[in-house]
Amino acid sequence: MKTRLVIILILAISMATSCASRKDLVYFQDEPLSGGYIDSAPEQLVYKPDDILTINVSAADPLAAKPFNLAVVSESEDLLSVTGATRMQTYLID
Repeated sequence: MKTRLVIILILAISMATSCASRKDLVYFQDEPLSGGYIDSAPEQLVYKPDDILTINVSAADPLAAKPFNLAVVSESEDLLSVTGATRMQTYLID
């Protein structure tokens, strides 16, 4: 009898706490959307000497854009291991 009362009590508590309604949240409510994208780029870019640029080409098929996104591998030799890091190719404006 006592175990039956405990099971009923656990079921009642779980049913009372699990029936909460979920509210749909809309993120970025105050941001204006233009064509599905948020346009935050300046109208005209100005490049100056000693600026460093990284050019990234994107496409629907990542394999089609892969030859245009050059990666630079820098290696570091330690006494116990060799590690490498991949970064994008940069271009210095002169």
